[in-house]
Amino acid sequence: MAYIDKKEISSGDTWYLDLGCCNHMCGNKSLFYDLDETFRETVKLGNNSCISVMGKGDIKFHMKNNIVQTISSVFYIPDLKSNLISMGQLQERGYIIIIPQSQCQIHHLEKGLIAEAKMIANCMFPLHIQYDAQKCLSTRVQDPTWLWHLRYGHLSFKGLKTLHEKNMVEGLLEINCPTEMCEDCIVGKQHHDSFPQGKAWRTEQILQLVHSDICGPINPISNGNKRYLIIFMDDYRQKTIGVKWVYKTKLNEKVEIDKFKARLVVKGYNQEHGVDYQEIFASVARPNTIRLVVSLAAQNSWPIFQLDVKSAFLNGFNKCLYEHTLFIKSGEGGKILIVCLYVDDLIFTGNDEAMFVDFKNSIMADFDMTDLGKMKCYLGIEVVQTTTRFCIGQKKYAYEVLERFHMENFNPVETPTIPGLKLSSDLDGERVDSTYFKQIVESLMYLTATRPDIMYAVCLISRYMERPTELHLRAAKRVFRYLKGTTDFGIFYKKK
Repeated sequence: MAYIDKKEISSGDTWYLDLGCCNHMCGNKSLFYDLDETFRETVKLGNNSCISVMGKGDIKFHMKNNIVQTISSVFYIPDLKSNLISMGQLQERGYIIIIPQSQCQIHHLEKGLIAEAKMIANCMFPLHIQYDAQKCLSTRVQDPTWLWHLRYGHLSFKGLKTLHEKNMVEGLLEINCPTEMCEDCIVGKQHHDSFPQGKAWRTEQILQLVHSDICGPINPISNGNKRYLIIFMDDYRQKTIGVKWVYKTKLNEKVEIDKFKARLVVKGYNQEHGVDYQEIFASVARPNTIRLVVSLAAQNSWPIFQLDVKSAFLNGFNKCLYEHTLFIKSGEGGKILIVCLYVDDLIFTGNDEAMFVDFKNSIMADFDMTDLGKMKCYLGIEVVQTTTRFCIGQKKYAYEVLERFHMENFNPVETPTIPGLKLSSDLDGERVDSTYFKQIVESLMYLTATRPDIMYAVCLISRYMERPTELHLRAAKRVFRYLKGTTDFGIFYKKK
């Protein structure tokens, strides 16, 4: 490094840009805003003398255009009279140094020119900088009553008097309640007044008065590129129903991420029947309906296609009287189109390709839609379809159920129940958690959509959900062990 005479007197805001200096160095401890005084090192000067490094830290200062910059890893050397900036260390950090016509410029890759220094008579580049002074503000309270009020997190003066009268705090003086109000307490304890009861005009029928509120812009935006949320409340019902966002990762039949979904739903458990709603309806297809559609398609060699639609109105379709999620549209010459709904998932099949195209175009024209092609995975049911046969199964869901109830490492068995098994209420048996047992039965019951081979065993253990015992739990675990060796099983459809 360059040799600086220790007797030289230098201004505290002057730093010298040095090509031979191995590290940034500073002799003024007060300039550091972060200093590790346990760090030790030795630096050799140009005259072969050595000085000790008594710490390493960071210094903030203002550069060109009032940019706040930080010099990191600066050596603190108490005996150093001049502050040094190592050009080599700057270049290691990605800074660009240019010296055109006796002027040294320091460039940042993003901020551009941040500092420049002119060469002086001794061929050195002094850099005059303004430090980012670390400030500490303080305030002083003279009145002891207000001091104790602040010390106890704005405790009321009545509460302070109670502490004093009961000698609950050592050193607490007698409290004299002041006449002034604490502004922070007023702001922090503000509340909304309730709606007046009986005085304001109230509605006498539904939708006579509707309150609305809008929220936004919301970040991040929704999948439909929406940033605002509007809420309407009927004054007649006099109740606000909360909502919440439900996030879900949708997987395909290969257990790969297909898409990320977000849905705003109403907290229905806060609603009251007869006040907030009169009836319940959800467009949810039953597994029996799906199996029927697949069977019909297999018998007639029809393909089944799948769409992801946020909402849809099926004009021109006839709704099934017994299955409200099944819609049928007939055309000339025996043409037919069958549609099955499950909230925002939709499958359709039929015998005319032109009806397929017209149906998709009509949906796409009015609603957000994703064409998923031929049905491969629907409601957790994996589908393999060819021109002559269909196979449906729940392999992925079966693995999930085994992992959920920690049965994935158990040895498989060949039958879902022990031959000749007869279960009873087992009133003297050791009881198990009924909620846990119900979760097992519900999970297995959903598997029966494509696994009729476990239907008997599941129905058998479902009789004892109210008061299950270890006997019933062992029977349920045997069904899991049977699943372990038969995850590939399903239902096979083919044309006769």
